[in-house]
Amino acid sequence: MIPQKTKQYGILLNSMNTAIEKECYLEAITIEYAIMENRTAKLLVHLQLKSFSVATNGSLSLYNKTDLLRRALDNDDDSAQIIISGLTEKRNVEFLKRVGARLKKFLSSTRPYSVDNFRKKRNGLTHALAFLNDDLQYHSPNDFKDLAIDGKIIANALCKDVSYLKRYLKRHHI
Repeated sequence: MIPQKTKQYGILLNSMNTAIEKECYLEAITIEYAIMENRTAKLLVHLQLKSFSVATNGSLSLYNKTDLLRRALDNDDDSAQIIISGLTEKRNVEFLKRVGARLKKFLSSTRPYSVDNFRKKRNGLTHALAFLNDDLQYHSPNDFKDLAIDGKIIANALCKDVSYLKRYLKRHHI
């Protein structure tokens, strides 16, 4: 039997793909943003950050979640320290190197396919729509299409990374 949450993600991913196929790019971008929010929060939960809990999830923006995850993976902030109970210190370090390298590529704002770049572009396009006047730069439909396609790549990758992390933890009985 397929869990309800897995079915819901299947529906979201299908809706995202359909929206792109039907050229409903704003809808696709909205779905992608929701997936990124959820998958980033799920990564924080699975990594057992001591400064993150399901209760604080709703009060954190996507920027704050990615920032917390970035600091944890860089290991440069005690409040963002990853402590995975059930792993020895040596295994914890090994795990973070393996999983961290995989996750960092979608967190780095220097890479074209990053959550931060997607968030910034989405915010820029949304604000341009809301305040469209002669003073603001006009955005073409291709800007929305390009962002929707980039978002699809990032959302799919984050879903795969969460699945990878869950399998890793399950395999090591954590």
